[in-house]
Amino acid sequence: MILLIDVHNMAHRAAHSHRELWSKNSGQFTGLYYGMFNMLVKLVNDLKPEHVWLVSDPNDYANKGCWRTQYLPDYKQRHKTRKPDEEKQYQAIQNQLPELRTALLQLNVFWFEQAKMEADDIIGHLRMMYADTPIICVSTDKDMFPLISPNFTIYYPGKPPRWLTHDNFFEQSAHFFKENKKLPAEQQIRLTLDQWAEYRWLQGDKSDMIPGLPSCAEKRALMILREYGGYNNFCNLIHTKMSVGEKVTKTMPKLESENSQRVYALNAHLMRLNPPQGPDKLDMGNPLCAVGSANIDWLKQWMAYHEFSDSSGSLLAKLETSPLCRTLSSPYDKLPSY
Repeated sequence: MILLIDVHNMAHRAAHSHRELWSKNSGQFTGLYYGMFNMLVKLVNDLKPEHVWLVSDPNDYANKGCWRTQYLPDYKQRHKTRKPDEEKQYQAIQNQLPELRTALLQLNVFWFEQAKMEADDIIGHLRMMYADTPIICVSTDKDMFPLISPNFTIYYPGKPPRWLTHDNFFEQSAHFFKENKKLPAEQQIRLTLDQWAEYRWLQGDKSDMIPGLPSCAEKRALMILREYGGYNNFCNLIHTKMSVGEKVTKTMPKLESENSQRVYALNAHLMRLNPPQGPDKLDMGNPLCAVGSANIDWLKQWMAYHEFSDSSGSLLAKLETSPLCRTLSSPYDKLPSY
C-alpha cells in the first residue's frame, strides 16, 4: 500500500494546529515542522504503508505556475483577496517550505515535484499510473474526491477524520454540506462521485479563484444535479421550454446562457484531475523528484537546533523506530521500499 501525502495541504494544517511553537535559537516558528513530522509519523505507524510518497507544488518560485493560468490569469492569485495579516501568515509558511523539504528528505520517502505542475495533477498521474496498487491519499482538498476508485482512498483529516472510499462516498458526502446538520438523515443531501465533480464545476472554487456559473449558488447547483440529472440535461430542457414560449424563472436563462455554458466547460477542463490534463506528463526522473536518505542523525541535530527537545522527545523516539528512518535495503530502482 502507498501512503500519498499532499505536502502543502498538510503543511498548512500543521502550522495552524501548532501556532504556539517557536524556537528561541533560530527565532523561527517551528509549529509547521513539528506538526508535519508528528502527523506523518502517526500516519505511518498506524497505517504501516509499504511506501510513503510526498507530493508537492513547486517550492521554487521560478518553477511555479501551471497550464491553468493560460485560461484563467487570476488562477490561485489569492493574495489579491487576502487581508494583510492573512497574507503575511501565508507567506511566512511558504518561506519555510524549502527547509521543510530538506528535513522531510532525511526520511525514507520519495518526493514528487515537477516544474509548472501542481500537486493535484501529479496525484492524478500517479493514480492513473498505479491504478492496480492500493493508495491512501491524505488531503482535505475536495477537488480530489473524483479520483476515488476501488484502489484509491482519501483520508480526510478533521474532527472526526473521515475515510472516503469508492463504496462509502455517497453516504460520506452528506458530511460536506452544512445544511445537512439541520436535516433528518433521510432528507440529507448526498452526491455520487460523478455528481460531486460536476457540482464543483458548477460552483467553481473560490480558494483557487475559479468562478462558478453566474447565479448558481449551492441550492441551484444541487437542483441542476438532482432534479435535472446534470447540466447538459438542464440546458437542453430549458432551451426547449423557452423555444416553445413556456415560462421559466428569471435565473433559468442565465444558467442556460452561452456564457454560463462556456464557464461550465472551462471549469470542467480546469478542475478535472484525470490525465491527460494540461500539456505535460509526470516525469519521475525530473530533477525536482528526490529519494529520501533515512538520516536520523541529521534530523536529531536539526530538531535540537530548533529546540524540539522539550516538545518532541517522544516524536524523536517514534522516529528512531519508525520505517521512515530505516535505511533502504537495496539500491533505489523505481520505488522506495522498506
